[in-house]
Amino acid sequence: MTLTDILLIVLVVGVIGAVIRFWPKKMPKEREFRCRRCRAVTPHNCRTIEAWRSGKTEFSCDACHRAWHVDRRRGGRINR
Repeated sequence: MTLTDILLIVLVVGVIGAVIRFWPKKMPKEREFRCRRCRAVTPHNCRTIEAWRSGKTEFSCDACHRAWHVDRRRGGRINR
């Protein structure tokens, strides 16, 4: 292989990497969701979009998500 071949391969790999990195990520069709706890209609945010991308189908609004964290912390603590 010549230096030109190596440079061409590096360039092609770089272009493919850039296309994959900057390709638009999938977004949910709906802009809003109904909270599974309080039933409020809430717009998606970064947290719920990432959950949607990982396959989740039910989401919580920010207030219910915070409350879930508090309940989870209390339940995991041993009181002596």
